[in-house]
Amino acid sequence: MKYSITDEKSQEAGEMAVKPLWRRINILDIIFVIAIILIALAVASFFTPFSFFGLGGEKKIVSYTVEIENVDAAMAEMLRVGDKVFDSGGKNEIGSVTAIKSTDTVKYVYSAVTGGLEAVSYPPDANGNIPKTLRVTIQVTADYSSGSGYTASGNRISVGTPMTLCFVGFTGNGNCISVYVIGNASGVSS
Repeated sequence: MKYSITDEKSQEAGEMAVKPLWRRINILDIIFVIAIILIALAVASFFTPFSFFGLGGEKKIVSYTVEIENVDAAMAEMLRVGDKVFDSGGKNEIGSVTAIKSTDTVKYVYSAVTGGLEAVSYPPDANGNIPKTLRVTIQVTADYSSGSGYTASGNRISVGTPMTLCFVGFTGNGNCISVYVIGNASGVSS
């Protein structure tokens, strides 16, 4: 065993030899770090959509309406109550159609006679059909979290959100114009 004068001097001065880092960490340090991580995860589950402990979300039955403009009249007639609705990728179901309202698509133009805006129907297409505006009401069981609102299959449902929906026969781009909570997923009204 090698022995040096510096080791002897440090021992005489009462100094201890410095241990490497891995020898200085004890079990209490490890428990403390794990406790800090668990507390951070618990706080994150209350303030974000992230739910590590299952405390962040509830299941709600939600009815929402999407308005889709300039739909071809023939395609608008293909949509039926009870049809399944899928997200823009066509992979995730985001509800089923519960109501459909079809009206002529209008644009607003200035009228010199009244001095205000007037609603004027779009001109008919080559077949004589006027493009339609669809208001499609969809019902789905959605996850609710106070940090992110309602989501169905990872798609956020909120008023004003642009949505691309796939129906049987066509895909429509529109905006969510209303969201209503019908009840809890267990069947109890809220």
